[in-house]
Amino acid sequence: MARPPSTAEAVAVTTAELLTAAQTLLEAGGIDAMSFRAIASQVGCSHSKIYSYFDSKADLVDALRIRSYELLFERLSAAAADHDDPIESLRAIAHAYVRLGLERPQLYSMLYSDDGQMSETAPPLLEAKVRAIGICRDLLASAADAGALDLVGDPLTAAHLFWAGAHGIVQLELGGFLVVGCTLEDLLPNLISVLVDGLSTRATPSN
Repeated sequence: MARPPSTAEAVAVTTAELLTAAQTLLEAGGIDAMSFRAIASQVGCSHSKIYSYFDSKADLVDALRIRSYELLFERLSAAAADHDDPIESLRAIAHAYVRLGLERPQLYSMLYSDDGQMSETAPPLLEAKVRAIGICRDLLASAADAGALDLVGDPLTAAHLFWAGAHGIVQLELGGFLVVGCTLEDLLPNLISVLVDGLSTRATPSN
């Protein structure tokens, strides 16, 4: 087995290169295209060298899942930063979440992959998840503190409901199920309004 570079910085650089190559293969051809031999060909190393950084393909999948949550965090953070009003920031992160899912479906699928070996509550993965959903939770808390929302429940519960709604519409679109009279473009603005208004006790009851 090849020995990894001796410094932590060199290990981090090589690990990032391998993950980037794996991600490129994943997005071009799905998880089956992400073999160690294909990754080695992309990077220009022997496939045995990869075992110095990842014990198995499942280990690599776990690392890509964490990277996917980190990318989601970056996308949502950037979307939220464009607005001073927490309600507008909530709308922006919903759009950003859906765009990520539709523009990069293979990478999005890694958020929910079951091909790894890491427990859903393993600290590295859990930390990445908490950071991502924390953006929505914090915006909901800010909206409540500012008096813009009277939340039904606590901010974390509300964030999970927001997440469930956004994930649902992405899955419907990616699966080709929106074929019975409404398109994603029709539904998304209304979904976001329903999510925002429905989490507040101020929502006007329908007649």
